[in-house]
Amino acid sequence: LVCATLGMKMTVRTANMTRMKQIFINDIFPESTVAAHAVKVPVTRNLSAEVHGFLPVHCMHQLLKSRVFSKHKVSIKAWIYRQICSAASPLHPVLPALIEAYVQSILVPPSPRSIHTDQLNQPLTEQEIKSVFSKMVIDNLPGESSRSTGGASRSASMASRRALSSTSIRDHKSGRGRTERTVDDNLCVQMCMLYYVLLFEDVRLANMKTILSSGRKVQRYTAELFAELPVKFLLSAAESKQGQLEGMFPSLLKLCATQFPHLCLVEDWIRVDSTSGPKCGFKVKMSP
Repeated sequence: LVCATLGMKMTVRTANMTRMKQIFINDIFPESTVAAHAVKVPVTRNLSAEVHGFLPVHCMHQLLKSRVFSKHKVSIKAWIYRQICSAASPLHPVLPALIEAYVQSILVPPSPRSIHTDQLNQPLTEQEIKSVFSKMVIDNLPGESSRSTGGASRSASMASRRALSSTSIRDHKSGRGRTERTVDDNLCVQMCMLYYVLLFEDVRLANMKTILSSGRKVQRYTAELFAELPVKFLLSAAESKQGQLEGMFPSLLKLCATQFPHLCLVEDWIRVDSTSGPKCGFKVKMSP
């Protein structure tokens, strides 16, 4: 890294790397300094798979896996929330891993012997989650005729498209010049937030025995929040846009089948097409 930054070619013996590592992380850039500076780094606007190179999200992912933020009591919640809201389609491959590492750092202690709540990160609030889903995204999925949505829904869809396309934001320098948000971008944000909520609940239930035995109080999202989530619509959209989700659809489907089994019935996966016969997919019914 130093050679690449300075543009110099140097031969460094492998035996000296350990000592250099200790000096670098203990004296020059200790963990506490890195954690405090990392949360001040701007998020990558319109983060998508089209944005290449080493990005802040890569650094945050590694720091979260190492539990650096919770260890030094640095709040990472606001940064994670802003980055999720700045996601774009196609989904960046590191973003699902970032969400998974964030959820683990909220609910699972660094070690079985460490049960102190001050070594865990803070979860997103229900208000923050609801604000992501407050913007209605109406878009006809592939295979669905525009007649199924009715005239009112078509008008709402056109208004939604105009509103979303007129929303311009300044891009991070690595954003390749994209300045407008599309319907797919907003769907990507909502799918990421749905993935966070379902994964949070799944990890919470899986670690309930440890949580109860330690006496810790953890965030529990209300049934009202889950009732407001457009689970089936987003799952249908994810199924039709699997190529843009970097493999997140199987994990999302698994979480939905575990927590919302009534939304993943077999008959919902069978759609009868009069021209090509039965084929796999969700049959989405949208009321006018």
